[in-house]
Amino acid sequence: MNSSLVAIKKKRNKETIKTVVRETINLLGGINQVVSPGNVVLIKPNVLAGKDASTGATTSPEIVGTITKMCYEAGAKKVIIAESSNWGINTFEAFKACGYFEMAEKAGAELLDLKKDEIVERFIDGYVLKKVRIPKTILDVDTVINIPVLKTHSMTKVTLSLKNVAVGISTDDDKQRCLHHIGIFPALSSEMSKKGSFLDYSIADINMISRSELVIIDGLIGLQGLGAPLLGKPVKSNIIIAGFNRVSVDAIGSKIIGYEPSEINHIKLAADKGLGEMDIEKLKIRGENLSDSIINFEKSFLPDITYPYDNIDVVCGGGCEACRSTLNYILIRHKEQLESLGIPITIYLGKDIEIKKPKKEKRLYVHYGNCAGELIYGGCFVPGCPPRSRRQFFQAIGALDLYKEDEGLHSNR
Repeated sequence: MNSSLVAIKKKRNKETIKTVVRETINLLGGINQVVSPGNVVLIKPNVLAGKDASTGATTSPEIVGTITKMCYEAGAKKVIIAESSNWGINTFEAFKACGYFEMAEKAGAELLDLKKDEIVERFIDGYVLKKVRIPKTILDVDTVINIPVLKTHSMTKVTLSLKNVAVGISTDDDKQRCLHHIGIFPALSSEMSKKGSFLDYSIADINMISRSELVIIDGLIGLQGLGAPLLGKPVKSNIIIAGFNRVSVDAIGSKIIGYEPSEINHIKLAADKGLGEMDIEKLKIRGENLSDSIINFEKSFLPDITYPYDNIDVVCGGGCEACRSTLNYILIRHKEQLESLGIPITIYLGKDIEIKKPKKEKRLYVHYGNCAGELIYGGCFVPGCPPRSRRQFFQAIGALDLYKEDEGLHSNR
């Protein structure tokens, strides 16, 4: 097995998904490179929510079904399709909405909600984590096959295989406290924040103990633009990327999306921990020519807050780009709703801010992210490194109904 080997295959008009997937794996030497007779195999797709693969948000069940069949052809004893969907989302409801029940029954696979799996603790020498909680099944199986989607991300620039076996295997509590550091202080040091958020560091740390013997990125329909990785715009990229090493495959995926691998903090942090090679010049690529495969997705990581508002002031004293990007998404998406509040709002980011006692006026003061939260003196606080959702922001300012209306949820107002 060659850890520096990465295969790229484009789907042409008349080719079936099954054919493209099989040809991609054959470029690596076949599924028997990682699956032996009698093995128990765990497949980890990205089914973060109940959104069909046609939206670009979730892994195609047809790809997962094809890989399942290939595992059984190689002699696997059992195939488990496992997921821990997004915070607050029922994993089995997401599986059902995405067509995984029918696919698993037909392919003979077992579905597993990792949120309900037994959790074991492992101690590591990580950047920010010294102890990692991980589902026991992932450690017990013979082979883990990691099948993320080719997507941009508002906090981490891209979300590929490294993130899929970090955030995508964690419990709801760990998604908030371990990965986003919500409710936990201190914030990252100023020096560390230059290399990313707590989320970036945590992704690299969890990958020190999580596994992937084979990575297959589903790029048939990717996701790009404002709101990705869940609410962006689908893009028919018609591509499959595969390899044996998470860092190397994610480096190629990032390049195809339009980023240099060194621009992706969690990829660089993982590479610095010795988890794989991200230098594309040192990788062996089979199949398509990389330069001909670059698509340049619309970015969802938007750290430059330039949107004009009549009633909102943003005071930025440093702070990592992830905090600025998540806030920028809120400000862009909810411009009309925030202006409709009819009162001025001052939002603070970062540590390098002189915060004085708020004036006695009708104004909202919002401290966004853990760095600004360390300086709080009156006003409200949106915790996290970075904060993980729009809901947090609207809860903090006492305008949760605006979020509910945007999501089409019931409002009690």
